[in-house]
Amino acid sequence: MFANEWKKAIIRPLIKKHGGLHLSNYRPVSNLPFLSKVVENGIGQLNSHFQSSAPLPSYQSAYRANFSCETALVSLLDDLLWAMEKQQVTQMCLMDLSAAFDTVDHKVLLEVLGNEYGLGAYLDSHLTLKTHIAAKCRAAMAGLRLVRNIRHLLTKDACHTIVLGLVISHLDYANSLYANLPNVVIMMLQRIQNMAAKLVLKRGKEDSASEALKELHWLPIRQRILHKILTLVFKCVVDKSAPQYYI
Repeated sequence: MFANEWKKAIIRPLIKKHGGLHLSNYRPVSNLPFLSKVVENGIGQLNSHFQSSAPLPSYQSAYRANFSCETALVSLLDDLLWAMEKQQVTQMCLMDLSAAFDTVDHKVLLEVLGNEYGLGAYLDSHLTLKTHIAAKCRAAMAGLRLVRNIRHLLTKDACHTIVLGLVISHLDYANSLYANLPNVVIMMLQRIQNMAAKLVLKRGKEDSASEALKELHWLPIRQRILHKILTLVFKCVVDKSAPQYYI
């Protein structure tokens, strides 16, 4: 675990051109604690050693470049869909070693594990992802309401940045899993993206959402999913940087 004290930075303004009286002539520089940089470099060297001399297991998706929760989820979902296609029963055993010694009521635990997977996605027995989509919509709407309350205090650029962090990030998380979902499910996400675009541009409910998306250079939800899938295909076929379990 990386100590919280090592994550704190002192931000100092560094002048980048003459004219010290204007704030635009400065750029912020974050100075992190010395020990944090030592640990960071040490971990980098250790990771390079593992990659070259002691390869990590091919299915390990944590702490590796080009691997992520999403790549693991895509592989898992693909295996589950293939098993369903062959009318096979699939069982999963999930372990959270960080809380191995916690005592949890078994009934509560079974209720949670009935439709939840610990990588940020909710998988139900029919793989409809409805529970997951609903959870992401709630999180995105909560962020949207927060931004709406302070929109009058924000510039367009500031609002755009905050919306990307608090709203759009929820819509984009693991969106490669949504490739085969019906339009009625995708529209739940699309409506939130439309509201977010109008909020950034201060457009009314009757204004065109398509025009707002074009002005912000935002791809609609279905196209964002396709872009993610094509990126994964490129990494598999051309770049050869995708996880080994994809190739």
